[in-house]
Amino acid sequence: MEQQGENMQAEDLYAKIPDTEPEWADATFRLGYLRLQRSDFAGAVQAFESCLVKREQWPEAQLNLGIANWKMGDADAARKAFEQVLAASPQSPDALRGLAALALERQDYDQAFTLHTQLMELGERSPELFYNAGLIAQKRGQAQDTARFYEEALSERPKFAEARLNLGHALKSLGQEDEARSCWRRAVDAKPELAQSYFEPAR
Repeated sequence: MEQQGENMQAEDLYAKIPDTEPEWADATFRLGYLRLQRSDFAGAVQAFESCLVKREQWPEAQLNLGIANWKMGDADAARKAFEQVLAASPQSPDALRGLAALALERQDYDQAFTLHTQLMELGERSPELFYNAGLIAQKRGQAQDTARFYEEALSERPKFAEARLNLGHALKSLGQEDEARSCWRRAVDAKPELAQSYFEPAR
């Protein structure tokens, strides 16, 4: 049913498997995942917590529990879940990403920068990772690092207009006016709506 997109029916079937059956834990994990997908975060938390009662060391269930708690707005429970994943698997990129997002939410830029650096050291090279690292470096007043991270983001995704726009700001702060103007022009050419906020009607 799940493979055919009949997710509600799949949830009903998963929920009916007794907890005495060997398949119960895997079914409950799938139940939690489907609830997470349809934004039933409280239901997802319940399912993943049940999984962890049965099988304490289950990084995927712990990670999804963290995500569900985060989506519910319970940052403390989310952080605890992600940290438990890291305790079992210190190089888990998913847990590091979760903790980095939580650090950004509470504007702890030092920890967020440390976590982004750890992800890079693990070989992560997504444009979003470099873009976020650029934003954090910008908040920390590190203009050289800011420019470098935005350039890395653009090397991974050349048409990343927001990264090019912000690279322009970083270059301007470094005194590279001509290069900054070139970046802004190319960013707006690629995504004209970026210019709209610069030309808001006077109030």
